[in-house]
Amino acid sequence: DALGSAIRIDSRGNEVLRILPRTHDAINEEWISDKTRHAVDGLRTRRLDRPLLRVDNRLEPIEWSQAFALLGGKIKAAKPEHIAALTGPLCDAEAIFALKQMMTKLGVVNTDCRPAGSILGTAANNGKVNLGATRFNSSIAGIDSADLILIIGSNPRWEAAVLNARIRKRYLTGKVKIALVGAAVDLTYPYLHLGDDASVLKDLTNGKTKGEVETFRSQLLAAESPMVIVGDGVFAREDAAALTVALDQFIDHFGIVRDGWNGYNCLQRSTGIATGLEVGFIPGLGGKSTAEIFKAANGGEMELLYLLGVDEFDLAADCKTFIVYQGHHGDAGAHRADLILPAAAYSEKSATYFNLEGRPQLAALATFPPGEAREDWKIIRALAEPCGVMLDYIDLGQLRAVMAREIPSLKNIGQITKVSWTGLGGAAGTAGTAGSALSKTPLGLAISDFYLTDPISRASKTMQNCSKLLVHGEGQPDPLEAEAVYG
Repeated sequence: DALGSAIRIDSRGNEVLRILPRTHDAINEEWISDKTRHAVDGLRTRRLDRPLLRVDNRLEPIEWSQAFALLGGKIKAAKPEHIAALTGPLCDAEAIFALKQMMTKLGVVNTDCRPAGSILGTAANNGKVNLGATRFNSSIAGIDSADLILIIGSNPRWEAAVLNARIRKRYLTGKVKIALVGAAVDLTYPYLHLGDDASVLKDLTNGKTKGEVETFRSQLLAAESPMVIVGDGVFAREDAAALTVALDQFIDHFGIVRDGWNGYNCLQRSTGIATGLEVGFIPGLGGKSTAEIFKAANGGEMELLYLLGVDEFDLAADCKTFIVYQGHHGDAGAHRADLILPAAAYSEKSATYFNLEGRPQLAALATFPPGEAREDWKIIRALAEPCGVMLDYIDLGQLRAVMAREIPSLKNIGQITKVSWTGLGGAAGTAGTAGSALSKTPLGLAISDFYLTDPISRASKTMQNCSKLLVHGEGQPDPLEAEAVYG
């Protein structure tokens, strides 16, 4: 997820054996989620360990030099407006920054790190990221001082399990009121369910409430440290622009952001989204977003699509676009790709990740990538030359120096660099006066299965069994399989 929990990786030889929490009071205290701890077996299976090229609908092994020459030729032959690049949920800052720099030098503006349809952080449509609209501004530790929490369109138990446990800890003190707008789910603590669609926000703002909702509205007005937690899936709805306007009005009316306290919090579902937004991997001026890129590819308007760890996409079976997949597991992206570039998993590289607070953190290499797999930034650096561009670095130290010049928050590793609050952009953005166009469609959930959210988890036998038993109710797992997994 995007929490950025501190962990310790124990390995023997080149095999990761277990993952344990490290104490970090500002983020995860001494906890990690079950998925973090037990998806470790997914690092050993379905791995991509050498470049592959699709020939006659079969993936054939090729050499790195052949892969670079082939891909470089295709990129040089295509027009920049017919090339697109997307990044996935587990991508690190070095990889995203390197890909962004290469695409910028190629003149490609069709880039995005967000799920299809999302306008998160870009409601003003000016080519820049509004980081105040994307971060968990109160900080994770700020939950401990909140006296009111309103959750909108999110299931924090599945989207950030340890953060949800912190909300429960705050609830147990008896000093916080909790309410939810969206799907009624089991959060492990009681809350007031205000409704399942966004019209509740307008009713609260306009005072059109009664009963328990009116009582909660009064508590909102009286709260000293109110928190609003908005799931990032809210910004991928068809009425996302109107919702942004409604949220801005709600925040202003109730003083959610005030001197000394910013109570607006976006709960992002993955570190790849958080990191991509901090790096600025969004469409350039005139560029296409994720949904628009898929539409163009299906319509024959895109010649090449570069998927950096992306396994969720909407591509037709007869799509003629040349698909490049750079990643570490044989997941959906690899099955759809025409060219596969094997990369390192998070445990196999020294990398920087941003969490949902905008806090950059360093991860150290614990084991080495399998076979011929390489770290993501190294692959992109090697690819740049056949593409006819020169990047501004040759090693990790130089890359990080260039990143720190362009992303000031990277100068304060482990710390949160504050950003100014300018609202969500609804009032000045493309939404215009669309605040009245809110859909009555219930606010859905961004995650449908906690245990299978990424390629590592989906490769884990343990997580597959948990999904079958706890999500789909398919009965007890086979005891022999359990013995094989747990020992």
